[in-house]
Amino acid sequence: MDLNEFKRVKANVDRARAREVSGHFTKLKNSVSYILFLCTALLLARGDKMRRFSLNGALFMFMERGEKLTDDAIWNDRWGPGSRYVLWPRGEYWDVRFKHVKNNKLNWLPVADKPFKDEASAWQAAYAHWENQLASNQFFAKA
Repeated sequence: MDLNEFKRVKANVDRARAREVSGHFTKLKNSVSYILFLCTALLLARGDKMRRFSLNGALFMFMERGEKLTDDAIWNDRWGPGSRYVLWPRGEYWDVRFKHVKNNKLNWLPVADKPFKDEASAWQAAYAHWENQLASNQFFAKA
């Protein structure tokens, strides 16, 4: 086998490996999307108060109209991670805030400039905000 033939064979093997890795990545991405879809469907189907779940290092709490956030829900580590998001209906829209503690002062900061038209879009915005926090390594909330 001469050098040119070796290079041609190596290039074919490299392209095959790249296709294989790309296929695995696509399957993983589709699996994550499906899991998020299932979590959303389960949350929307439940009718009880204070729906909450932990996903990817953050706790997402869905409030009912008129329901109040308790100190236990804000600070208790047994509920889940310290990074927390709260979503609730406000008028005909939905609001989303995330927990931010600075100098021992608690603030609930909005994830967007305007409210969301429904619970599903509020949830998508909350999770997208959390993903951006993870990507930029800015963890604002502390337990």
